[in-house]
Amino acid sequence: WPLPQLDPATCQLLFLNNVMPMALSRQGRLVLHASAVEIDGAALVFVGLSGRGKSTLATSFALLGHALVVDDGLLLEPSAGGWMALPGEAAVRLRSDSQAWLDARLGDHAPATTAVHYTDKTRVAAGPALRFSQSPLPVRAVFDRLPPNLRARPTLSVTVQAQNAGTVPARLSYLTPNLGWTADY
Repeated sequence: WPLPQLDPATCQLLFLNNVMPMALSRQGRLVLHASAVEIDGAALVFVGLSGRGKSTLATSFALLGHALVVDDGLLLEPSAGGWMALPGEAAVRLRSDSQAWLDARLGDHAPATTAVHYTDKTRVAAGPALRFSQSPLPVRAVFDRLPPNLRARPTLSVTVQAQNAGTVPARLSYLTPNLGWTADY
């Protein structure tokens, strides 16, 4: 153990991204296949199947100055005020098209990357351009219906249920230059 052809970096990634979430789930802890970002001191969570664009969407928020909370395996803990999102490994895994998009925006400031041998993704380490949150955060919003074509047509349209104002349509687009994000909860 590990297998001779399995390099230590791949072993570590498999442990962090596959073994740990499964072990925590088996202990009765709530782990979602999700990415999350910190906005105004709270976690905004993107849940979806593989390949839907969770990591790319979270990375786009990071380029706007928001800290990433976790990529791929979100551990949630109950608290008196709701759920807390616990920070994960300080890295994000991106497919080649999203990696090229990130590199084009960051140029010489692009963070270090590592090939992930068991998938078509590349591991992108935290750094000045991709900050990661170090503290648990209250979950403020969960987007649980990422469309299957989000990576190809990067626009997320959702309906936000406002407590007093009723239903309000919202549209997020993240591969657009000069995109800004504001939120009023």
